[in-house]
Amino acid sequence: MAATRPLIANYGAAELLLALGVTAAATFAPPATSLSLGLTGLLALLVARLDLPRALALAWGLAIVPVYLDFETAGLLAQLVIAPILFIRIFVIEERPLSLPGALEWLLAGIVIIAGIASAAVSDQPLLAVYYLVRLVLFLLYLPAARAVYTSPRTIAPSLTVLSLALVLQATIGLVQFLGGIGFAIDLLNSPVTPAFIIRGSLEAKLLAQDFNWIAYGFALPSGLFLNSIVFAVCLATGGMLLITVPAGWFPNGRPAAWRAGGLLALLVSFGAFKLTAWLGILAGAFVFMLTRLPDRKTRVRAVVIPPVVLLVVGFLFWDAIQERLLDIARGSLLTRLLTWFTYAENLQHHGIIGVGLGRAGLLAPSVATAAGGQQAILDLAPESTPIGLSAEIGIPAMLALYGLVLVPLFRRRPERPLWAWPAIATLMVGSLAVYGLTDDHAMPLLMLMVGLAASQGARGK
Repeated sequence: MAATRPLIANYGAAELLLALGVTAAATFAPPATSLSLGLTGLLALLVARLDLPRALALAWGLAIVPVYLDFETAGLLAQLVIAPILFIRIFVIEERPLSLPGALEWLLAGIVIIAGIASAAVSDQPLLAVYYLVRLVLFLLYLPAARAVYTSPRTIAPSLTVLSLALVLQATIGLVQFLGGIGFAIDLLNSPVTPAFIIRGSLEAKLLAQDFNWIAYGFALPSGLFLNSIVFAVCLATGGMLLITVPAGWFPNGRPAAWRAGGLLALLVSFGAFKLTAWLGILAGAFVFMLTRLPDRKTRVRAVVIPPVVLLVVGFLFWDAIQERLLDIARGSLLTRLLTWFTYAENLQHHGIIGVGLGRAGLLAPSVATAAGGQQAILDLAPESTPIGLSAEIGIPAMLALYGLVLVPLFRRRPERPLWAWPAIATLMVGSLAVYGLTDDHAMPLLMLMVGLAASQGARGK
């Protein structure tokens, strides 16, 4: 692993001042604020001091378990503080190239950013749109950062370890929610430290509206420390698929058993969230895995036989519950989604080129009456689809450009296509078709890190 220069060569006055500042701020702060300040300070020091492969590995963990700077009246994604430190180290101090795989990717990235600026300029809340645009640009920078850091298979191993640990943590929390019951799951959301991991405003709105789409059949289905249980299921399925499909030589000492077991646990818990969107993502990933392994004589039989057998066994064991869930979807959420998509699609004729600004898709939303929380109210429906949500916020051309920025690098020969990445990417892409989650604080950094890894020099060595 190549030596890298830390941002701070020796711990001293800077760290002491930061520690004192955090301690002073936390003395009179609520528990979530104290915890979030402490975690952000610790992560900032680690990103500044660790070698680059391990520093970038923390970004994988923050995609699965994000931290928020909680200030009661407002919340800020900690990555907005931590990621710039990482990028300064990579692109300024180390002077590693800020590069994309080709000229087409630069064009696509430019379209996305220019469209984001244009939509913010015409937005009814430009400051909010700019905030989400800055967040999106930082997430996009993970692609060239991964390309710059992953120079050999050895530099990839720390990231796989951190990803596995984060997935196991979220999966374990999800299992405890299921076993502990509905009361425990709601108590977890009401915990004084939860706003350090789920932004306070959104969490309070969820509790106030009793928007518990993870409670069904008398159980608290796994949702971990995610605001949206569908995004939880899709992200765990994506991370699990990646750990199962990456080459064995990238794991520490070339022994992937423990990491693959963590990936399998993530997939099983993702399935246990009982979200059709995640199920479709898992099916898409399994199908792509089978297709990509067909030319490989060593794994052809296992690739073609094992995924269908596993899916059939799981389907047989849980058939009654699966059937009931599918009937519930057909009677309820499917109709709601179709209405939502149709209304957004109709409204795109007015804002489909530029958009209404990131974070403002609700301006084009249909409204329905609700009795959530025992109160009669009017609810604006979320887009419930990434392509539709992005089209509403930054316009159809920029939405297509963002998808192109993700997919084009996967089909470039360097000297061969990164087939190992295709199942995980397919899982996330298909899983995000029925939920507006691709650009959120979990999925987007995970996606950009995966694409950057697939386009890196280190990924060529197997």
